[in-house]
Amino acid sequence: MRRSVALCVVLTVTVLTGCTGSPKLDPPNAPNAVVASADRIRDGQTRLGASPGCLQDPDCAPGLTRVYGIDLDSGSVELDTPDGVLEALVAGAIDIGALPSNAVEVSDSRIMVLQDDRQLVPAENIVPVVGRGAVVAGGLALTTATDEVSAALRPPGLLAIEHALAGGAPPDLAAQAWLQANPVHPAGPAPGAAPLIIGARGDGESQAISDLYAGALARAGWSTSVVAVGGGQPEELDALALGKVGMVPDRISSLLEFLVGFGDVANSDLQRDLVLLRYSLADRGLVAFDPTPATSGTVFAINRDVATALGVHTLSDLARAARSHLPPLALPEPLTPAEVATDTEGPVARVPVTLGIGSTGTAVTEIETRLEELGYLHTSPNGLFDEATRRAVAAFQSDAGIIDDGEVGPATERALFIAQPAAHVGQSPEPGDPDSLRPPTNGVGSAGTIYLAFADGPSGVTDQVLDLLSRVGANATFFVNLDGVNANPETLRHIRSAGDPIGVSAAPHNDASPVAEDALFRTVAADQEAIAEVDGQTPTCFLPPYGANDAGTRARATSLGLKTVLWDVDPQDWRHPGAKAISSDVIGAVQPGSIVLLHDGGGDRAQTISALQTILTTLTTLGYGFAALPGC
Repeated sequence: MRRSVALCVVLTVTVLTGCTGSPKLDPPNAPNAVVASADRIRDGQTRLGASPGCLQDPDCAPGLTRVYGIDLDSGSVELDTPDGVLEALVAGAIDIGALPSNAVEVSDSRIMVLQDDRQLVPAENIVPVVGRGAVVAGGLALTTATDEVSAALRPPGLLAIEHALAGGAPPDLAAQAWLQANPVHPAGPAPGAAPLIIGARGDGESQAISDLYAGALARAGWSTSVVAVGGGQPEELDALALGKVGMVPDRISSLLEFLVGFGDVANSDLQRDLVLLRYSLADRGLVAFDPTPATSGTVFAINRDVATALGVHTLSDLARAARSHLPPLALPEPLTPAEVATDTEGPVARVPVTLGIGSTGTAVTEIETRLEELGYLHTSPNGLFDEATRRAVAAFQSDAGIIDDGEVGPATERALFIAQPAAHVGQSPEPGDPDSLRPPTNGVGSAGTIYLAFADGPSGVTDQVLDLLSRVGANATFFVNLDGVNANPETLRHIRSAGDPIGVSAAPHNDASPVAEDALFRTVAADQEAIAEVDGQTPTCFLPPYGANDAGTRARATSLGLKTVLWDVDPQDWRHPGAKAISSDVIGAVQPGSIVLLHDGGGDRAQTISALQTILTTLTTLGYGFAALPGC
């Protein structure tokens, strides 16, 4: 249960002032709350106060334990505002507080900001991500002009925009205020340069930053416009890859983590992050221009009296004061030549592929054998890189935090041969597993029943899916996530009114560690609660990210009242292979009782809608029926 800041501080101070503790501070008449805070730190029971986002972000609260070994056994206190964190620190209600680095509370003389000497928190520089078509059309002039705008967008300017938005200013006015205060004059376009369309995600900051770039470039004579691309990074990348927009500004660390599957890759080494980001974007035909200057987005502070008494100035000092065991610093792997080769703002050649569809020989056999050992390939190695091998490679890449293109280059090959079999990879439940759902193989339709499972919605195309299903009297099961529910609550009600059950899908968590699993199931529980608030029914089925599961995770889902659902037909429509490829994959692979995974959210789904028409028409003609998953 979330507690208000005032209640948390009052309750904690009341408890602390009722306990004298052993006076270990000098001078001995220090306030009891400060004594208690120092005692908790010395006893390895450090109490953290932070925002809800920090408590789940691996680069924030969990990182204190992972990178610095600081034990948070005294629990964490959820505080919604920087002011709440400050007051809790001053009162001794918490021992360490996480604050936005640009918050005014950071400069309060009553607290001390500890140096992040192990580079836990990455800097969140903004970087313009640009489609290759826009780079070619704009040429060097676009690169130069955009870089000049980025160089002018310094941390104080970003802070001013954030404060304006927090004060209720519309994004376009926040951008206009920055432009008036910062008369940057970037290079102009070449004669006849094509118009530049800049995309903006759904949040106010993204809209303001996109308006800012558009306004600054327009000032120099560029023809610019800003259009919405949706709510998140999947939609942003789709819009860029499909040429709907030419540029989208984003934050470098969060985009890098998204592209590598949240593999905890980003750190405070900006140049390294930029190289890895450009490498990750290259396969999508995208490039990153130079980023803006930035500092880390979060800092950790403690009560200044406590810091003085313990003699701490860095987070490592705090870890030693808490008698924590500082884990060895994990040195990042050296950048590969292929990664370094993509460190350019202009178009880059695609990184050469070692193995892909159609490759043959002993090298393919070795890859297939390794995939089989790791639990990703379920056919015998035959030395032919076919579709089954490609899908197994893509599944491994997703779990390993590598771009899941299904092709084996140097990075994938290296990762394959150092990987250890993971407990959460492809352990399908045995028949009779009480925590999983196995539908019957017969029923609706003369040829048998097929179960369509739609994931990552609801979105703007979900109503189109419902319409196509209704035309042939079909039902499906929709596995929704929190973002989709919040953005499209009425669509959720449409799903239910159509007689289709609603399950839970969640944001990906690749790491099989207990921390990652806890984060996943906190997300799942939040999804259940949000769905129940909209339509009054709590979901009973769970679609695990990437299908990664084992007996333990299935039992964990069951504890939330959820049966785990796995699919057996996956055309990977999210990769945009083409409507014909999606429909052919499904039609050629289904059999009675098949569960087919498709997506009605998470990006541009035009190909999925087109393929769904063919799938429904063809399989209905063949005598199949489509039903909702029983028990969901």
